[in-house]
Amino acid sequence: MPILRPDQVDYLLNIINVKLYDILLILIPWVLSMTVKRLAQQKKARGEAQVGRRFMDVKLFRSGSRKWRIGLINGPNMPNLHNRHPDVYGPPQTIQQLEERVVTLGKALGVEVIPFHTNFDGEVLEWLHKNAFADAVDGNRLHAVIINPAGLNIYGENVRHCLEDSGLPYVEVHFSNIVVRELKSVFTRTAVGICHGLRKHSYTAALVAVAGFLDDGDFVRPLNYTEPTPA
Repeated sequence: MPILRPDQVDYLLNIINVKLYDILLILIPWVLSMTVKRLAQQKKARGEAQVGRRFMDVKLFRSGSRKWRIGLINGPNMPNLHNRHPDVYGPPQTIQQLEERVVTLGKALGVEVIPFHTNFDGEVLEWLHKNAFADAVDGNRLHAVIINPAGLNIYGENVRHCLEDSGLPYVEVHFSNIVVRELKSVFTRTAVGICHGLRKHSYTAALVAVAGFLDDGDFVRPLNYTEPTPA
């Protein structure tokens, strides 16, 4: 085996170094490019997963597709929601923000939420007279009601009686846990259900439940209830 002279060894090493340098010049940018691309794909996948979790199709909670009309009533003192005690009502929010939240959820569910708030029981009665009975304005009768009686809890028999006369199923909601607070409500005895103690999320639970039971008819029929006419 021939022995290379030192100058020949240097020459060969030179060639190897040059070739290796050329290879690295090509390889390093390619590796970096592929790494950046892979990281971008992973970030996009995580983002899409987060969006999917945040914006889950809430229609999965429904068994039908009819666009039900659901009234949302907030009674006396609820218009002052932004000033209510945060220990009970959570971070300050206006009644308009609360209503917008429920209306937006309704759109995602495929139902129409018609909000109404007032400090006067007579206005609640007039609103129900126009929207909750067979002779509703423009024939757009409600199919159900979600109500936070608030200041009407104890003295709102007139409103409760009106709801009963309408025959509409209604769900009572409260920010606070009225059992723990030992609060009595005249509305509870004829409500088809009650959601309370979850702050603003009580409304979420109520709306999802109402849309669900209107779809499949799985609820206790109120006195005077009539089946909705086919869409």
